[in-house]
Parts: sequence; structure tokens; C-alpha cells
Amino acid sequence: GHDSMGGHLASLYDVPSITLSLGTVHPHETTPYGVGNVNIIPKTRCFPCVPTEPCHYFQCHFDIDLPSVIKVVQVVLSGMAVDQDYFAQNISPAAQGNLSIFSTVIHNGNMQFIELLDEPIGVSHLFRIYYQIIWKFMMEKEEINIPFPKVTESTLETLSKIRVASQQLFELYDFGKKYCQFILSEYQSKNPNIKNIREYSHKIDEIDRLFELVKVNHPPLSPIINFFNIAKANVAGSQVTDLVCNSMDLYEEGKNATSILYELIDQTLLSHAKPVRRESD
Repeated sequence: GHDSMGGHLASLYDVPSITLSLGTVHPHETTPYGVGNVNIIPKTRCFPCVPTEPCHYFQCHFDIDLPSVIKVVQVVLSGMAVDQDYFAQNISPAAQGNLSIFSTVIHNGNMQFIELLDEPIGVSHLFRIYYQIIWKFMMEKEEINIPFPKVTESTLETLSKIRVASQQLFELYDFGKKYCQFILSEYQSKNPNIKNIREYSHKIDEIDRLFELVKVNHPPLSPIINFFNIAKANVAGSQVTDLVCNSMDLYEEGKNATSILYELIDQTLLSHAKPVRRESD
């Protein structure tokens, strides 16, 4: 849009830019593509908001203080390295409590965001990293090596719950694949039993409804469910057997994506696990 066009034009000429994300802006969607672009993001509870919600205070504007913006501008204009050490020394603790500062890097054509205040990140940011890793591997068979970031205690609690939910999601995809196999076997038998086929189809419908319940109760799992729901709704095939085979493949891919997510969550939890102290005899 008009508010971010300048940064995108600058990125075409490899000119670093500074973005202040406010209001309805989703920083990870609008930050200019390039290396060394800086985005200052408020930690305002209601950020980002939606256009239909009235706002009379513009708290997100006040949460980005002028001295912090000046420090960011100075370091970018000077050509100095934009790193955590600089901002740890030059951004006040009070300001760090109100904003986040990210810089961009490019890895195999994929833009990543590096936190410059070395602070714990929340659930939405963490899962954005997870899905970046998952889709890159699923679609391009490339691995992104990103160190596990610091996360808040509340994020760890949420992760523990979502880890359990991801196991349940994996099982749903597994059940979906099995019922597709049952339908396929029935169709390929000498005397297909239509009643059995209908029963298996009803089971798959039940599984699809359970997917929706998982989304409602565990929103961070929605991207996986939405992606494979759309793929399943547009599955190709001129024959019933083709449709069933392709659906079975999608359930398998859903299992794979969920398995990767589970592993990422598990590794994050392990990296933050507190060592157990043993009492001396």
C-alpha cells in the first residue's frame, strides 16, 4: 500500500529501510524484502488491530518512543552493524518493555526476522517461525537452520498444551488415511459393499468436523488444517479411486507436517527445560 511503498521501492535498490508498524499493519507480511531492513513493532496488547474496530487512543503510536527511533535511525545511517549488543546498550529498559526491533536476513531466498533486543518471543511469533520451517521443507525440501529463540513462560505453557493437541491432530490425519485405504480396498474388491463405503465416508466426514474443533480450541494449529482442507477440497481425479488415492496422499502429508511441528515444539520445550537438581546424599 501507499504507507509501505517507499520501503519496497528502496529494497529494489538494496537500500535499507526502517519501518514503524502501527495500527492494522501485520509486520511479517509488509516488511520490505531485503537484507538489513529494520522494523520497529509496538507490544501494544491490541496490535495489530482491525479496520472495523474504532480506536480513540492510538496506544501503539505512543508505545514506540522517539529516542528509540532516533537510535535506530542513527545506527542504520552510520552503516554500523545492526546487532543485539548495540540495542542492548542504547535502548532503555522501559522502551524495551514497549517495543520490539527486528532486522531482516535472506536465507535461500527466504526472508527471516532477527530479534535485536534478545528478548523472549510470544506464541504467534514462534509459530510463524515453525511454519516457515515446515512449508520450506514440505514444498521445497529445504531445511532452514534457525536457533531456538527465547520464549516466555506463558508461551511454554501454551506449547505444552499444543504439543498434546498436535498428537491428536496427527492421529486424525492417520485415521483419515486409513479410512481412505478402506474405501479404496472396498472399491477394488470383486464385490464392493456400498454400505461399507458409505460408512467409511461418514467416518471421514466426522474426522473433518473434528479438524474444525481442533482449530477452535488450538488456533496455532489452524495453518496446517486450513492448508490441507483447501488442498483436499480441490483434490484432482476423474474417477472415485483417483480422488480417494489423492486424498489419502494429502492425509499422509498432513501427518508429515504435524510430525515436524510436534518435533519443533518438543525441541523448543527441551531447550528451555530447567535442569533437575539432585539432592546430595
